[in-house]
Amino acid sequence: MTTVIYALQQQGHSPVTIGFLTTAAGVAMLVGALFTPLIVLRVRAGVVIIGGLAVSAIGVFALIPVHAPLMLTLVLAGIVLFIPAVNAVLMGYFTVATPTELLGRANSASAVLGMGAMPLAPLVAGVGLSLIGREATLFVGAGLCAVSVLLAVSTAALRALPAESGWSAHAAQSVTR
Repeated sequence: MTTVIYALQQQGHSPVTIGFLTTAAGVAMLVGALFTPLIVLRVRAGVVIIGGLAVSAIGVFALIPVHAPLMLTLVLAGIVLFIPAVNAVLMGYFTVATPTELLGRANSASAVLGMGAMPLAPLVAGVGLSLIGREATLFVGAGLCAVSVLLAVSTAALRALPAESGWSAHAAQSVTR
């Protein structure tokens, strides 16, 4: 998203256009959040995670040829729609599977990794746009997303994660192995 925003700015689009695009992505994420409880209850966690990663990878590849702000908005909205469900599944299972006495430390470590990675987006987008241009930067990002999908699909333990109702039993079974 950062690469798209910076590229729009470089192309001379107005702050209003860029603001509309980011607001629409935020609204799409909120819409996704409305459906998240239904998804988490009914769909296996592994499917949600792998599906969310796949949607992101396909979406970033789809951004490469798209330059019109309205079309960019629609593609970005599609990419972020499933982020709330993926986050809910990841953090929900993480919370269930982590022993209570370790939860504070585990949450802190998770937050450090997540928050520590966020400042890299503007740096990577800026360097990428400067050195290799918009399309190549998006292609590299899409490639990384595709690798994450392949890694996720090839991980049997991830594919085996059940829907929410089975998290406790699955986590308990994993500990006793």
